[in-house]
Amino acid sequence: MSIEKEKLNRAIRNEKIYRGDAESFLLYVETIFKFKYKKKFRRTWWDELLAQALMDLLFGVNDRLLLEMPPRHGKTERGVRMLASYAQGIDEQIKIQYGTYGDTLSKLTSTETKEIMESSIFKEIFPTLDFSRKLNLNTHWLLKAGGGFLGTSVSGGATGMGAEIGIFDDLLKAIEGDSKAKRDEAYKYYVTSGLTRLEGRKAVLMIMQRLHPDDPAGRVIEKQGLVKDGGLWQKISLPAINNFKEFYDWIKGRHKLEKDNCTNEEKTLFEQIARTLTIVDTETYKQNNPNLKNHEYKKYEIKRNKVYYYQLAREAYLKLKMIEPTVIHYNEMKVIRPPLTPLDEEEYGLDYLVQQRTELGEIDFNKQYLQEVNIDRAGYFLEENITYVTDIELPDQYLYIIIDPAESEKKTSDDRAIGVYGKSVDESEVVRTILMDGRRGKWGTYDLVAEIINMMMKYPTARVFLEGAGGGITIKNVLNNQILIMNAKLQKEAKDQITASITVFPPDNTFQAKNKRIKLLTKPLESHTFQIYKFMDTDFKQQFIYGELLKFNPEKTTNTDNCIDTAGLSYSLPDVYPKRFLEKKEKTIRRHSQRKTKRSTWRGY
Repeated sequence: MSIEKEKLNRAIRNEKIYRGDAESFLLYVETIFKFKYKKKFRRTWWDELLAQALMDLLFGVNDRLLLEMPPRHGKTERGVRMLASYAQGIDEQIKIQYGTYGDTLSKLTSTETKEIMESSIFKEIFPTLDFSRKLNLNTHWLLKAGGGFLGTSVSGGATGMGAEIGIFDDLLKAIEGDSKAKRDEAYKYYVTSGLTRLEGRKAVLMIMQRLHPDDPAGRVIEKQGLVKDGGLWQKISLPAINNFKEFYDWIKGRHKLEKDNCTNEEKTLFEQIARTLTIVDTETYKQNNPNLKNHEYKKYEIKRNKVYYYQLAREAYLKLKMIEPTVIHYNEMKVIRPPLTPLDEEEYGLDYLVQQRTELGEIDFNKQYLQEVNIDRAGYFLEENITYVTDIELPDQYLYIIIDPAESEKKTSDDRAIGVYGKSVDESEVVRTILMDGRRGKWGTYDLVAEIINMMMKYPTARVFLEGAGGGITIKNVLNNQILIMNAKLQKEAKDQITASITVFPPDNTFQAKNKRIKLLTKPLESHTFQIYKFMDTDFKQQFIYGELLKFNPEKTTNTDNCIDTAGLSYSLPDVYPKRFLEKKEKTIRRHSQRKTKRSTWRGY
């Protein structure tokens, strides 16, 4: 191609980009990826719909847009770096404020946005844009034509500059979603440092991975409503995948699609699909990519096998179930999403999402990846996830006695709780925890010590962990004295004495810390690796399950939770570790000829 023709093509491209519609914005994104990032932008099935919504916000068709998307799927790329740089290229007088949960992320994203605007390709597309010398920082800059950009955070606030567009990107960390104090702080920032700075267009883009019904996105919907219901906000919700819950349960029940676990109908389907499903093999991939290194080919082979397996499973499942596609609406636009379609099939396909669901657990995966934040009416923990074991199912395990002494002996205070937990690990390195026993009550110091000694005698191999709160040091001193007295009696009776070690650990019973360790039970309960011994103390078991576990609400600062807190401590204390499962030893069968002496038989008489 001649230089003149190349210049003409670039001029036509730049003219198209400058038009300011959805296709122009996507052309701009593709151009920045190609010339600035040096890689290809992969358009997805939902990009056109999102681009249209962003352009409607930029040009005043809508003034409130909520975008719900999972992490690592390009929402900040499209909604902040690309939108902000494109908006200032189109309109050099526009002022933009960007906010997120932390200073570090705010600085990074703001700097990356400015780097786009300083790149040679951006200057080629928008040659008149120039930064002002008065203020030209990575997080706060002005343009000579009057526009500007301010990057800030929930902890930093915003001062000194108005904004025609406010972009609020993940105002909450994922780990802080259950903290009402953090949600209040994020929403206060949005109202006081965000809304009060708006001028001109007065447009707001809120980008979130949903974390709670009462997170900032939930609050604005609750207070101001959706456009379809006569409210202010347009909402585009893009879960990482659709129709996923039933598929996940089904595929886990197939045990890697082993034929012994499948019906005849399923077997036939798998065989038919396997014959027609083709994915480029490693040799072909090598021929198409001759310059890659050996480890990259191995990586491709692993990914190929996973992708093949999940494509096979998906096609078989859809033929068995006949699921309707999902329709996504935005104003006059609509997008048809076929069942079990990831947002990004190539980068975050079915194999990745199944892995994330397994590792995160149902509750967190549903929130962050499926944008489902409704709390089940049964509470944070679900009764169907509780499983029991009997004597014959007990593994070889280490035993631990964990004591929550509570803060007070008053009748209105929480119970003092003693929990006994067994820890083991199987051949696949999966840790199993069993609640073996427990006692609870509003005891005085000596009554509590007596209960502890009874447990230590019942479980002589168990290590004892005593929380330092509620007079833990005093309780340990009394306990040591009472053990000396008890051991003297046991010695006199020629019985085994108490020798278990006692560890006092420092308390951290702030609302956030206690709830955080109790929430460690979520994944073990869902995967049935936390279980309850069926024949344990009935009162403790009833209180543990129905009085505390199923009533647990991470929102409340006054949960009744001393019994379940001992379970949380069994996962948070570093010295409460599992014991490797020991297989039963085979009995040695000695032959008659190997015995030292032969038995007399009737033949000898």
